[in-house]
Amino acid sequence: MYFIINAADLASSEGELHGVRKHVYDQLVRNGLEEPRLYHLSSKEGLLDKKQGTDQETSFSQFECAFYDYTILELKQLSVTLITNELKQFINKANDSISFMKEETVIKEQKHQQFKDIVATQMKKVDSSSFAYATRDVLHEFEQLVLYLRERMRFVLNDYFGSAINVSVITGSSKRELHAQLAAQIKEWRGLGEYFLKQELGATAIRMEEAMKGRAKKWIADEEIVLQKELPFLFVDQDIEIESINVPLQDLHMTIEATNYLTFLKTKKDFFENGMIKNLKEVLVLDGVEKASNVIEESTQRYRDAFELYFQELENMLKLRLKDAILHELNRFEALFDQTELTLLEEEHQELRKYVF
Repeated sequence: MYFIINAADLASSEGELHGVRKHVYDQLVRNGLEEPRLYHLSSKEGLLDKKQGTDQETSFSQFECAFYDYTILELKQLSVTLITNELKQFINKANDSISFMKEETVIKEQKHQQFKDIVATQMKKVDSSSFAYATRDVLHEFEQLVLYLRERMRFVLNDYFGSAINVSVITGSSKRELHAQLAAQIKEWRGLGEYFLKQELGATAIRMEEAMKGRAKKWIADEEIVLQKELPFLFVDQDIEIESINVPLQDLHMTIEATNYLTFLKTKKDFFENGMIKNLKEVLVLDGVEKASNVIEESTQRYRDAFELYFQELENMLKLRLKDAILHELNRFEALFDQTELTLLEEEHQELRKYVF
C-alpha cells in the first residue's frame, strides 16, 4: 500500500512540505502502520520531467523506482508462481492419463463406469447446491447502505437549505414576489436533495454489482474445491462478468408542495431577523426527510426485486458452468481410450517436465 501526498508543488516552501509529510506520517503510524510508504508527488513536475527526458532524480522518479522494486517485481514473482503451479497440475494430469492408457482394457472399462458414476453424483450435487447465502450477504449489505443513506439525507437536506434559501435569493419588494421566490427556492432545494438521493442509490447499486461479483467468484471457487475431491483435474473458469442492473426511478419524487410553506414568509425582516427562516428550515427538513424515506423505501424494494431476480439468473449460469466443467472431464476421460494419442501425450509429458523446477 502506498500513501501519496499529491500536488506537492503547491507547498510554499520545503519546510511546509516536510511539515505536511511529518503530520501525515505520524498519523499513519498512530493508526497502526509501522513503516508507511509515503511519497510526496507533483504530477506537473513529473510530466515536465517526462517531456524533457532528463535523468535528474525527482520525487516522481523516486516513487517510480520504489513502485517497480516493491510492486512490479512482486507481481512478476506471483505470475511465475501461478504459472508453475498450473504447469505442475497439467503434468500430473498428463501422468495420470498416460497411466490409464497403459492399463488393461477390462480395468479401463471398470474405471470408466466408476468415473461415469462419479460424474452423475457430482451433477446432482451441483443441482442441489445453494447460492442462497451469497444472496443473503449481498442483500444484507445493501440494507446497511440504505440505512446509512436514510440517516445521511437529514444532514444533506439540512446543508442544502442554506444553499437554496438565503438572503441573497429572497429579495422581492412585495409579498407576492417574496412568495414566488421562496416557492422557487423550495423547489430548487427539493431538486438538489432528490438528485443527490438518486445519485446515491445509483452508486449503491454499482457497489452491489461489485459485491455480487465477489460473492459469485467465492461461491464458484468453493464449489470447485468440493468437486475436485472427486474430480481432481476439474477446472472451472472463475471469470465473472456482472451486467449493469438498471432499475427505473424516474417516477419517484420527493413530493414537497412549496406553496404549503409560504406562510412562514410574511416580511423579509420577520423571515431573516426574527427567526422564521429557522422555523421553516426545521419543518421543511423534517418533511423532506420523510418524503426522502418514502422514495428510499420504494427504491429499495425495486432494487431488492431486481437483485433477487439477477441472483437467480446468476446461480443458473454458475451451475451450468460447473456442469460443463464436469462434462469436460468426462469427455477428457473418454478420449483416453484412443491409443493413437499415447505417444504424443508421452512426448508432451517429457517436454513439460523440463520446465518444472
